[in-house]
Amino acid sequence: MGLEQSLVPLESILMRNERAAADARALQAIGAVRVQRRKGQAMLTQTDAQLVALWGDMRAAGFTEAHGFQTGVVKLHVQAAERLARQEVRAFLAGLDSGNRKAPAGKMVDTALSTMLAFFGLIRARTVLEQLRATAQRKQGGGRRAQRRARS
Repeated sequence: MGLEQSLVPLESILMRNERAAADARALQAIGAVRVQRRKGQAMLTQTDAQLVALWGDMRAAGFTEAHGFQTGVVKLHVQAAERLARQEVRAFLAGLDSGNRKAPAGKMVDTALSTMLAFFGLIRARTVLEQLRATAQRKQGGGRRAQRRARS
């Protein structure tokens, strides 16, 4: 998948997330990233730097403390990813153990990671939108019931 693990300075993402240092510490506290020190400088793998930068994108969209959003909200995603990964690895290894020892396991993993990430993303987006719609409908229904009660 090209998950680059070479280290980059934390300050290299300040243009994309001006609160990168604080966000990296908060994301580290919930297990989303790992800040490393090299010669006194805070460093991240490129993957972790991208995660901190993505949180900067969320901030830019309005997901800020002023609007009631803390970096800790990402803990849900970290925990879900850990649970899902454990289950996926068990299922994958069980599938390999069930017969085809000549399966191209490396290629299968690469394909599964990229394909199922897109698959999961689409399912998640659809499910979030359905939940938002259902919540709005419940609120509208509740408002209508209150209006009917008030009229009677």
